[in-house]
Amino acid sequence: MTPIERTVVFIGRTGAGKSTCANALASAILFPESDQSVSETKFIESRTVNIDGANSRYRVKIVDTIGIGDTDLEEDEVLKRLASACYECREGINAVFFVTGGRFTQEEADAWDVIWKVLFSPAIVDHTTIVRTRFPKFLDPTAVKSDCDRLKAQKVAGKKIIEQIKEIIHVDNPPQQYPGWEETRQKSRATLLTHLDHCEAVYKPQKLDEINKRISEHVEKKQAAEIKLQTLLVEFSQTCEQLNETKKKRDKLEEAKVKSLTQTCDDLEEIKAKKLTQKCDMLEETEVEAPTRKRDELEELTRIYRELEVDYAKLELQMAEEKQKAAAAELQLTQEMNEILTKCTMPRTNTREESMLDRTMETAGRIAKDFRSCCLM
Repeated sequence: MTPIERTVVFIGRTGAGKSTCANALASAILFPESDQSVSETKFIESRTVNIDGANSRYRVKIVDTIGIGDTDLEEDEVLKRLASACYECREGINAVFFVTGGRFTQEEADAWDVIWKVLFSPAIVDHTTIVRTRFPKFLDPTAVKSDCDRLKAQKVAGKKIIEQIKEIIHVDNPPQQYPGWEETRQKSRATLLTHLDHCEAVYKPQKLDEINKRISEHVEKKQAAEIKLQTLLVEFSQTCEQLNETKKKRDKLEEAKVKSLTQTCDDLEEIKAKKLTQKCDMLEETEVEAPTRKRDELEELTRIYRELEVDYAKLELQMAEEKQKAAAAELQLTQEMNEILTKCTMPRTNTREESMLDRTMETAGRIAKDFRSCCLM
């Protein structure tokens, strides 16, 4: 039976389990394994192995790449070494296994952007599969579905990856020191081989010089972005310093304002206290002087009353004297009236005397009437 040719590229961040997964597929320890933050794979390594699947025999070219995010290398050096993987696969790629250990990180999201924008092209998405490693329940459909739903529910770092890469397979490749590691890896190998049965389409990478050019452009853009970011950070720092200075000035103004307001309040309180003290003093003084003033007023009223009593006594005396005089005058008038009446009873000699007598009587009656009116007043 002629073996089926397949080319598989393992890509992922450092420590995700790329090399371990590649060894599981090959059913041999072909690539150095590490679960640390420093990648054991410093250069692109390629091995071609014959693999017997369930229904087919494969001749698989396995390409293990350097981990994206390797702490020992600069990013441009990592990208250039990854570019050599494209040259290694210049005849075509059947599958790209993007290996992740669980929840996607921002570092993995950045790595995926580099993969399909810089190293390859958007067409590589159709040939890429997410390989979820370190999943002990990878043979449990319910657990696998639950984990897929959890991965798809990510809203930040993993959202774009899940939206672009539709296929997800689960495996578990425990370290060699774990009991039963070989049996578990064989089961994971079967899962990977089943997936390879459907990877017939071939993706042709671009030429190496073009990829290197794009890598250089990417690095230059990133460096420019970093310079711009540093500039913005400096400007931001300066702005923060200016804001702090402004805040200090504002705080000083507020402090001065509060101090001035406090002083004004103290002055007002002092003025209010002085006025209140003055008013109290005036009230106390008034309370002290009031009895004296009332006593003086009472004495004055008493004096006036006594004077009025004296005047009233004098007036009563004068009225008594006037009454005596009036009584004497009335007596005299009565006497005179009696004399006149006597004369009137005498016989009249002539008409002239009678006329004079009538006038005299009339006059006497009027005088007597006026006199009585005066006495009654």
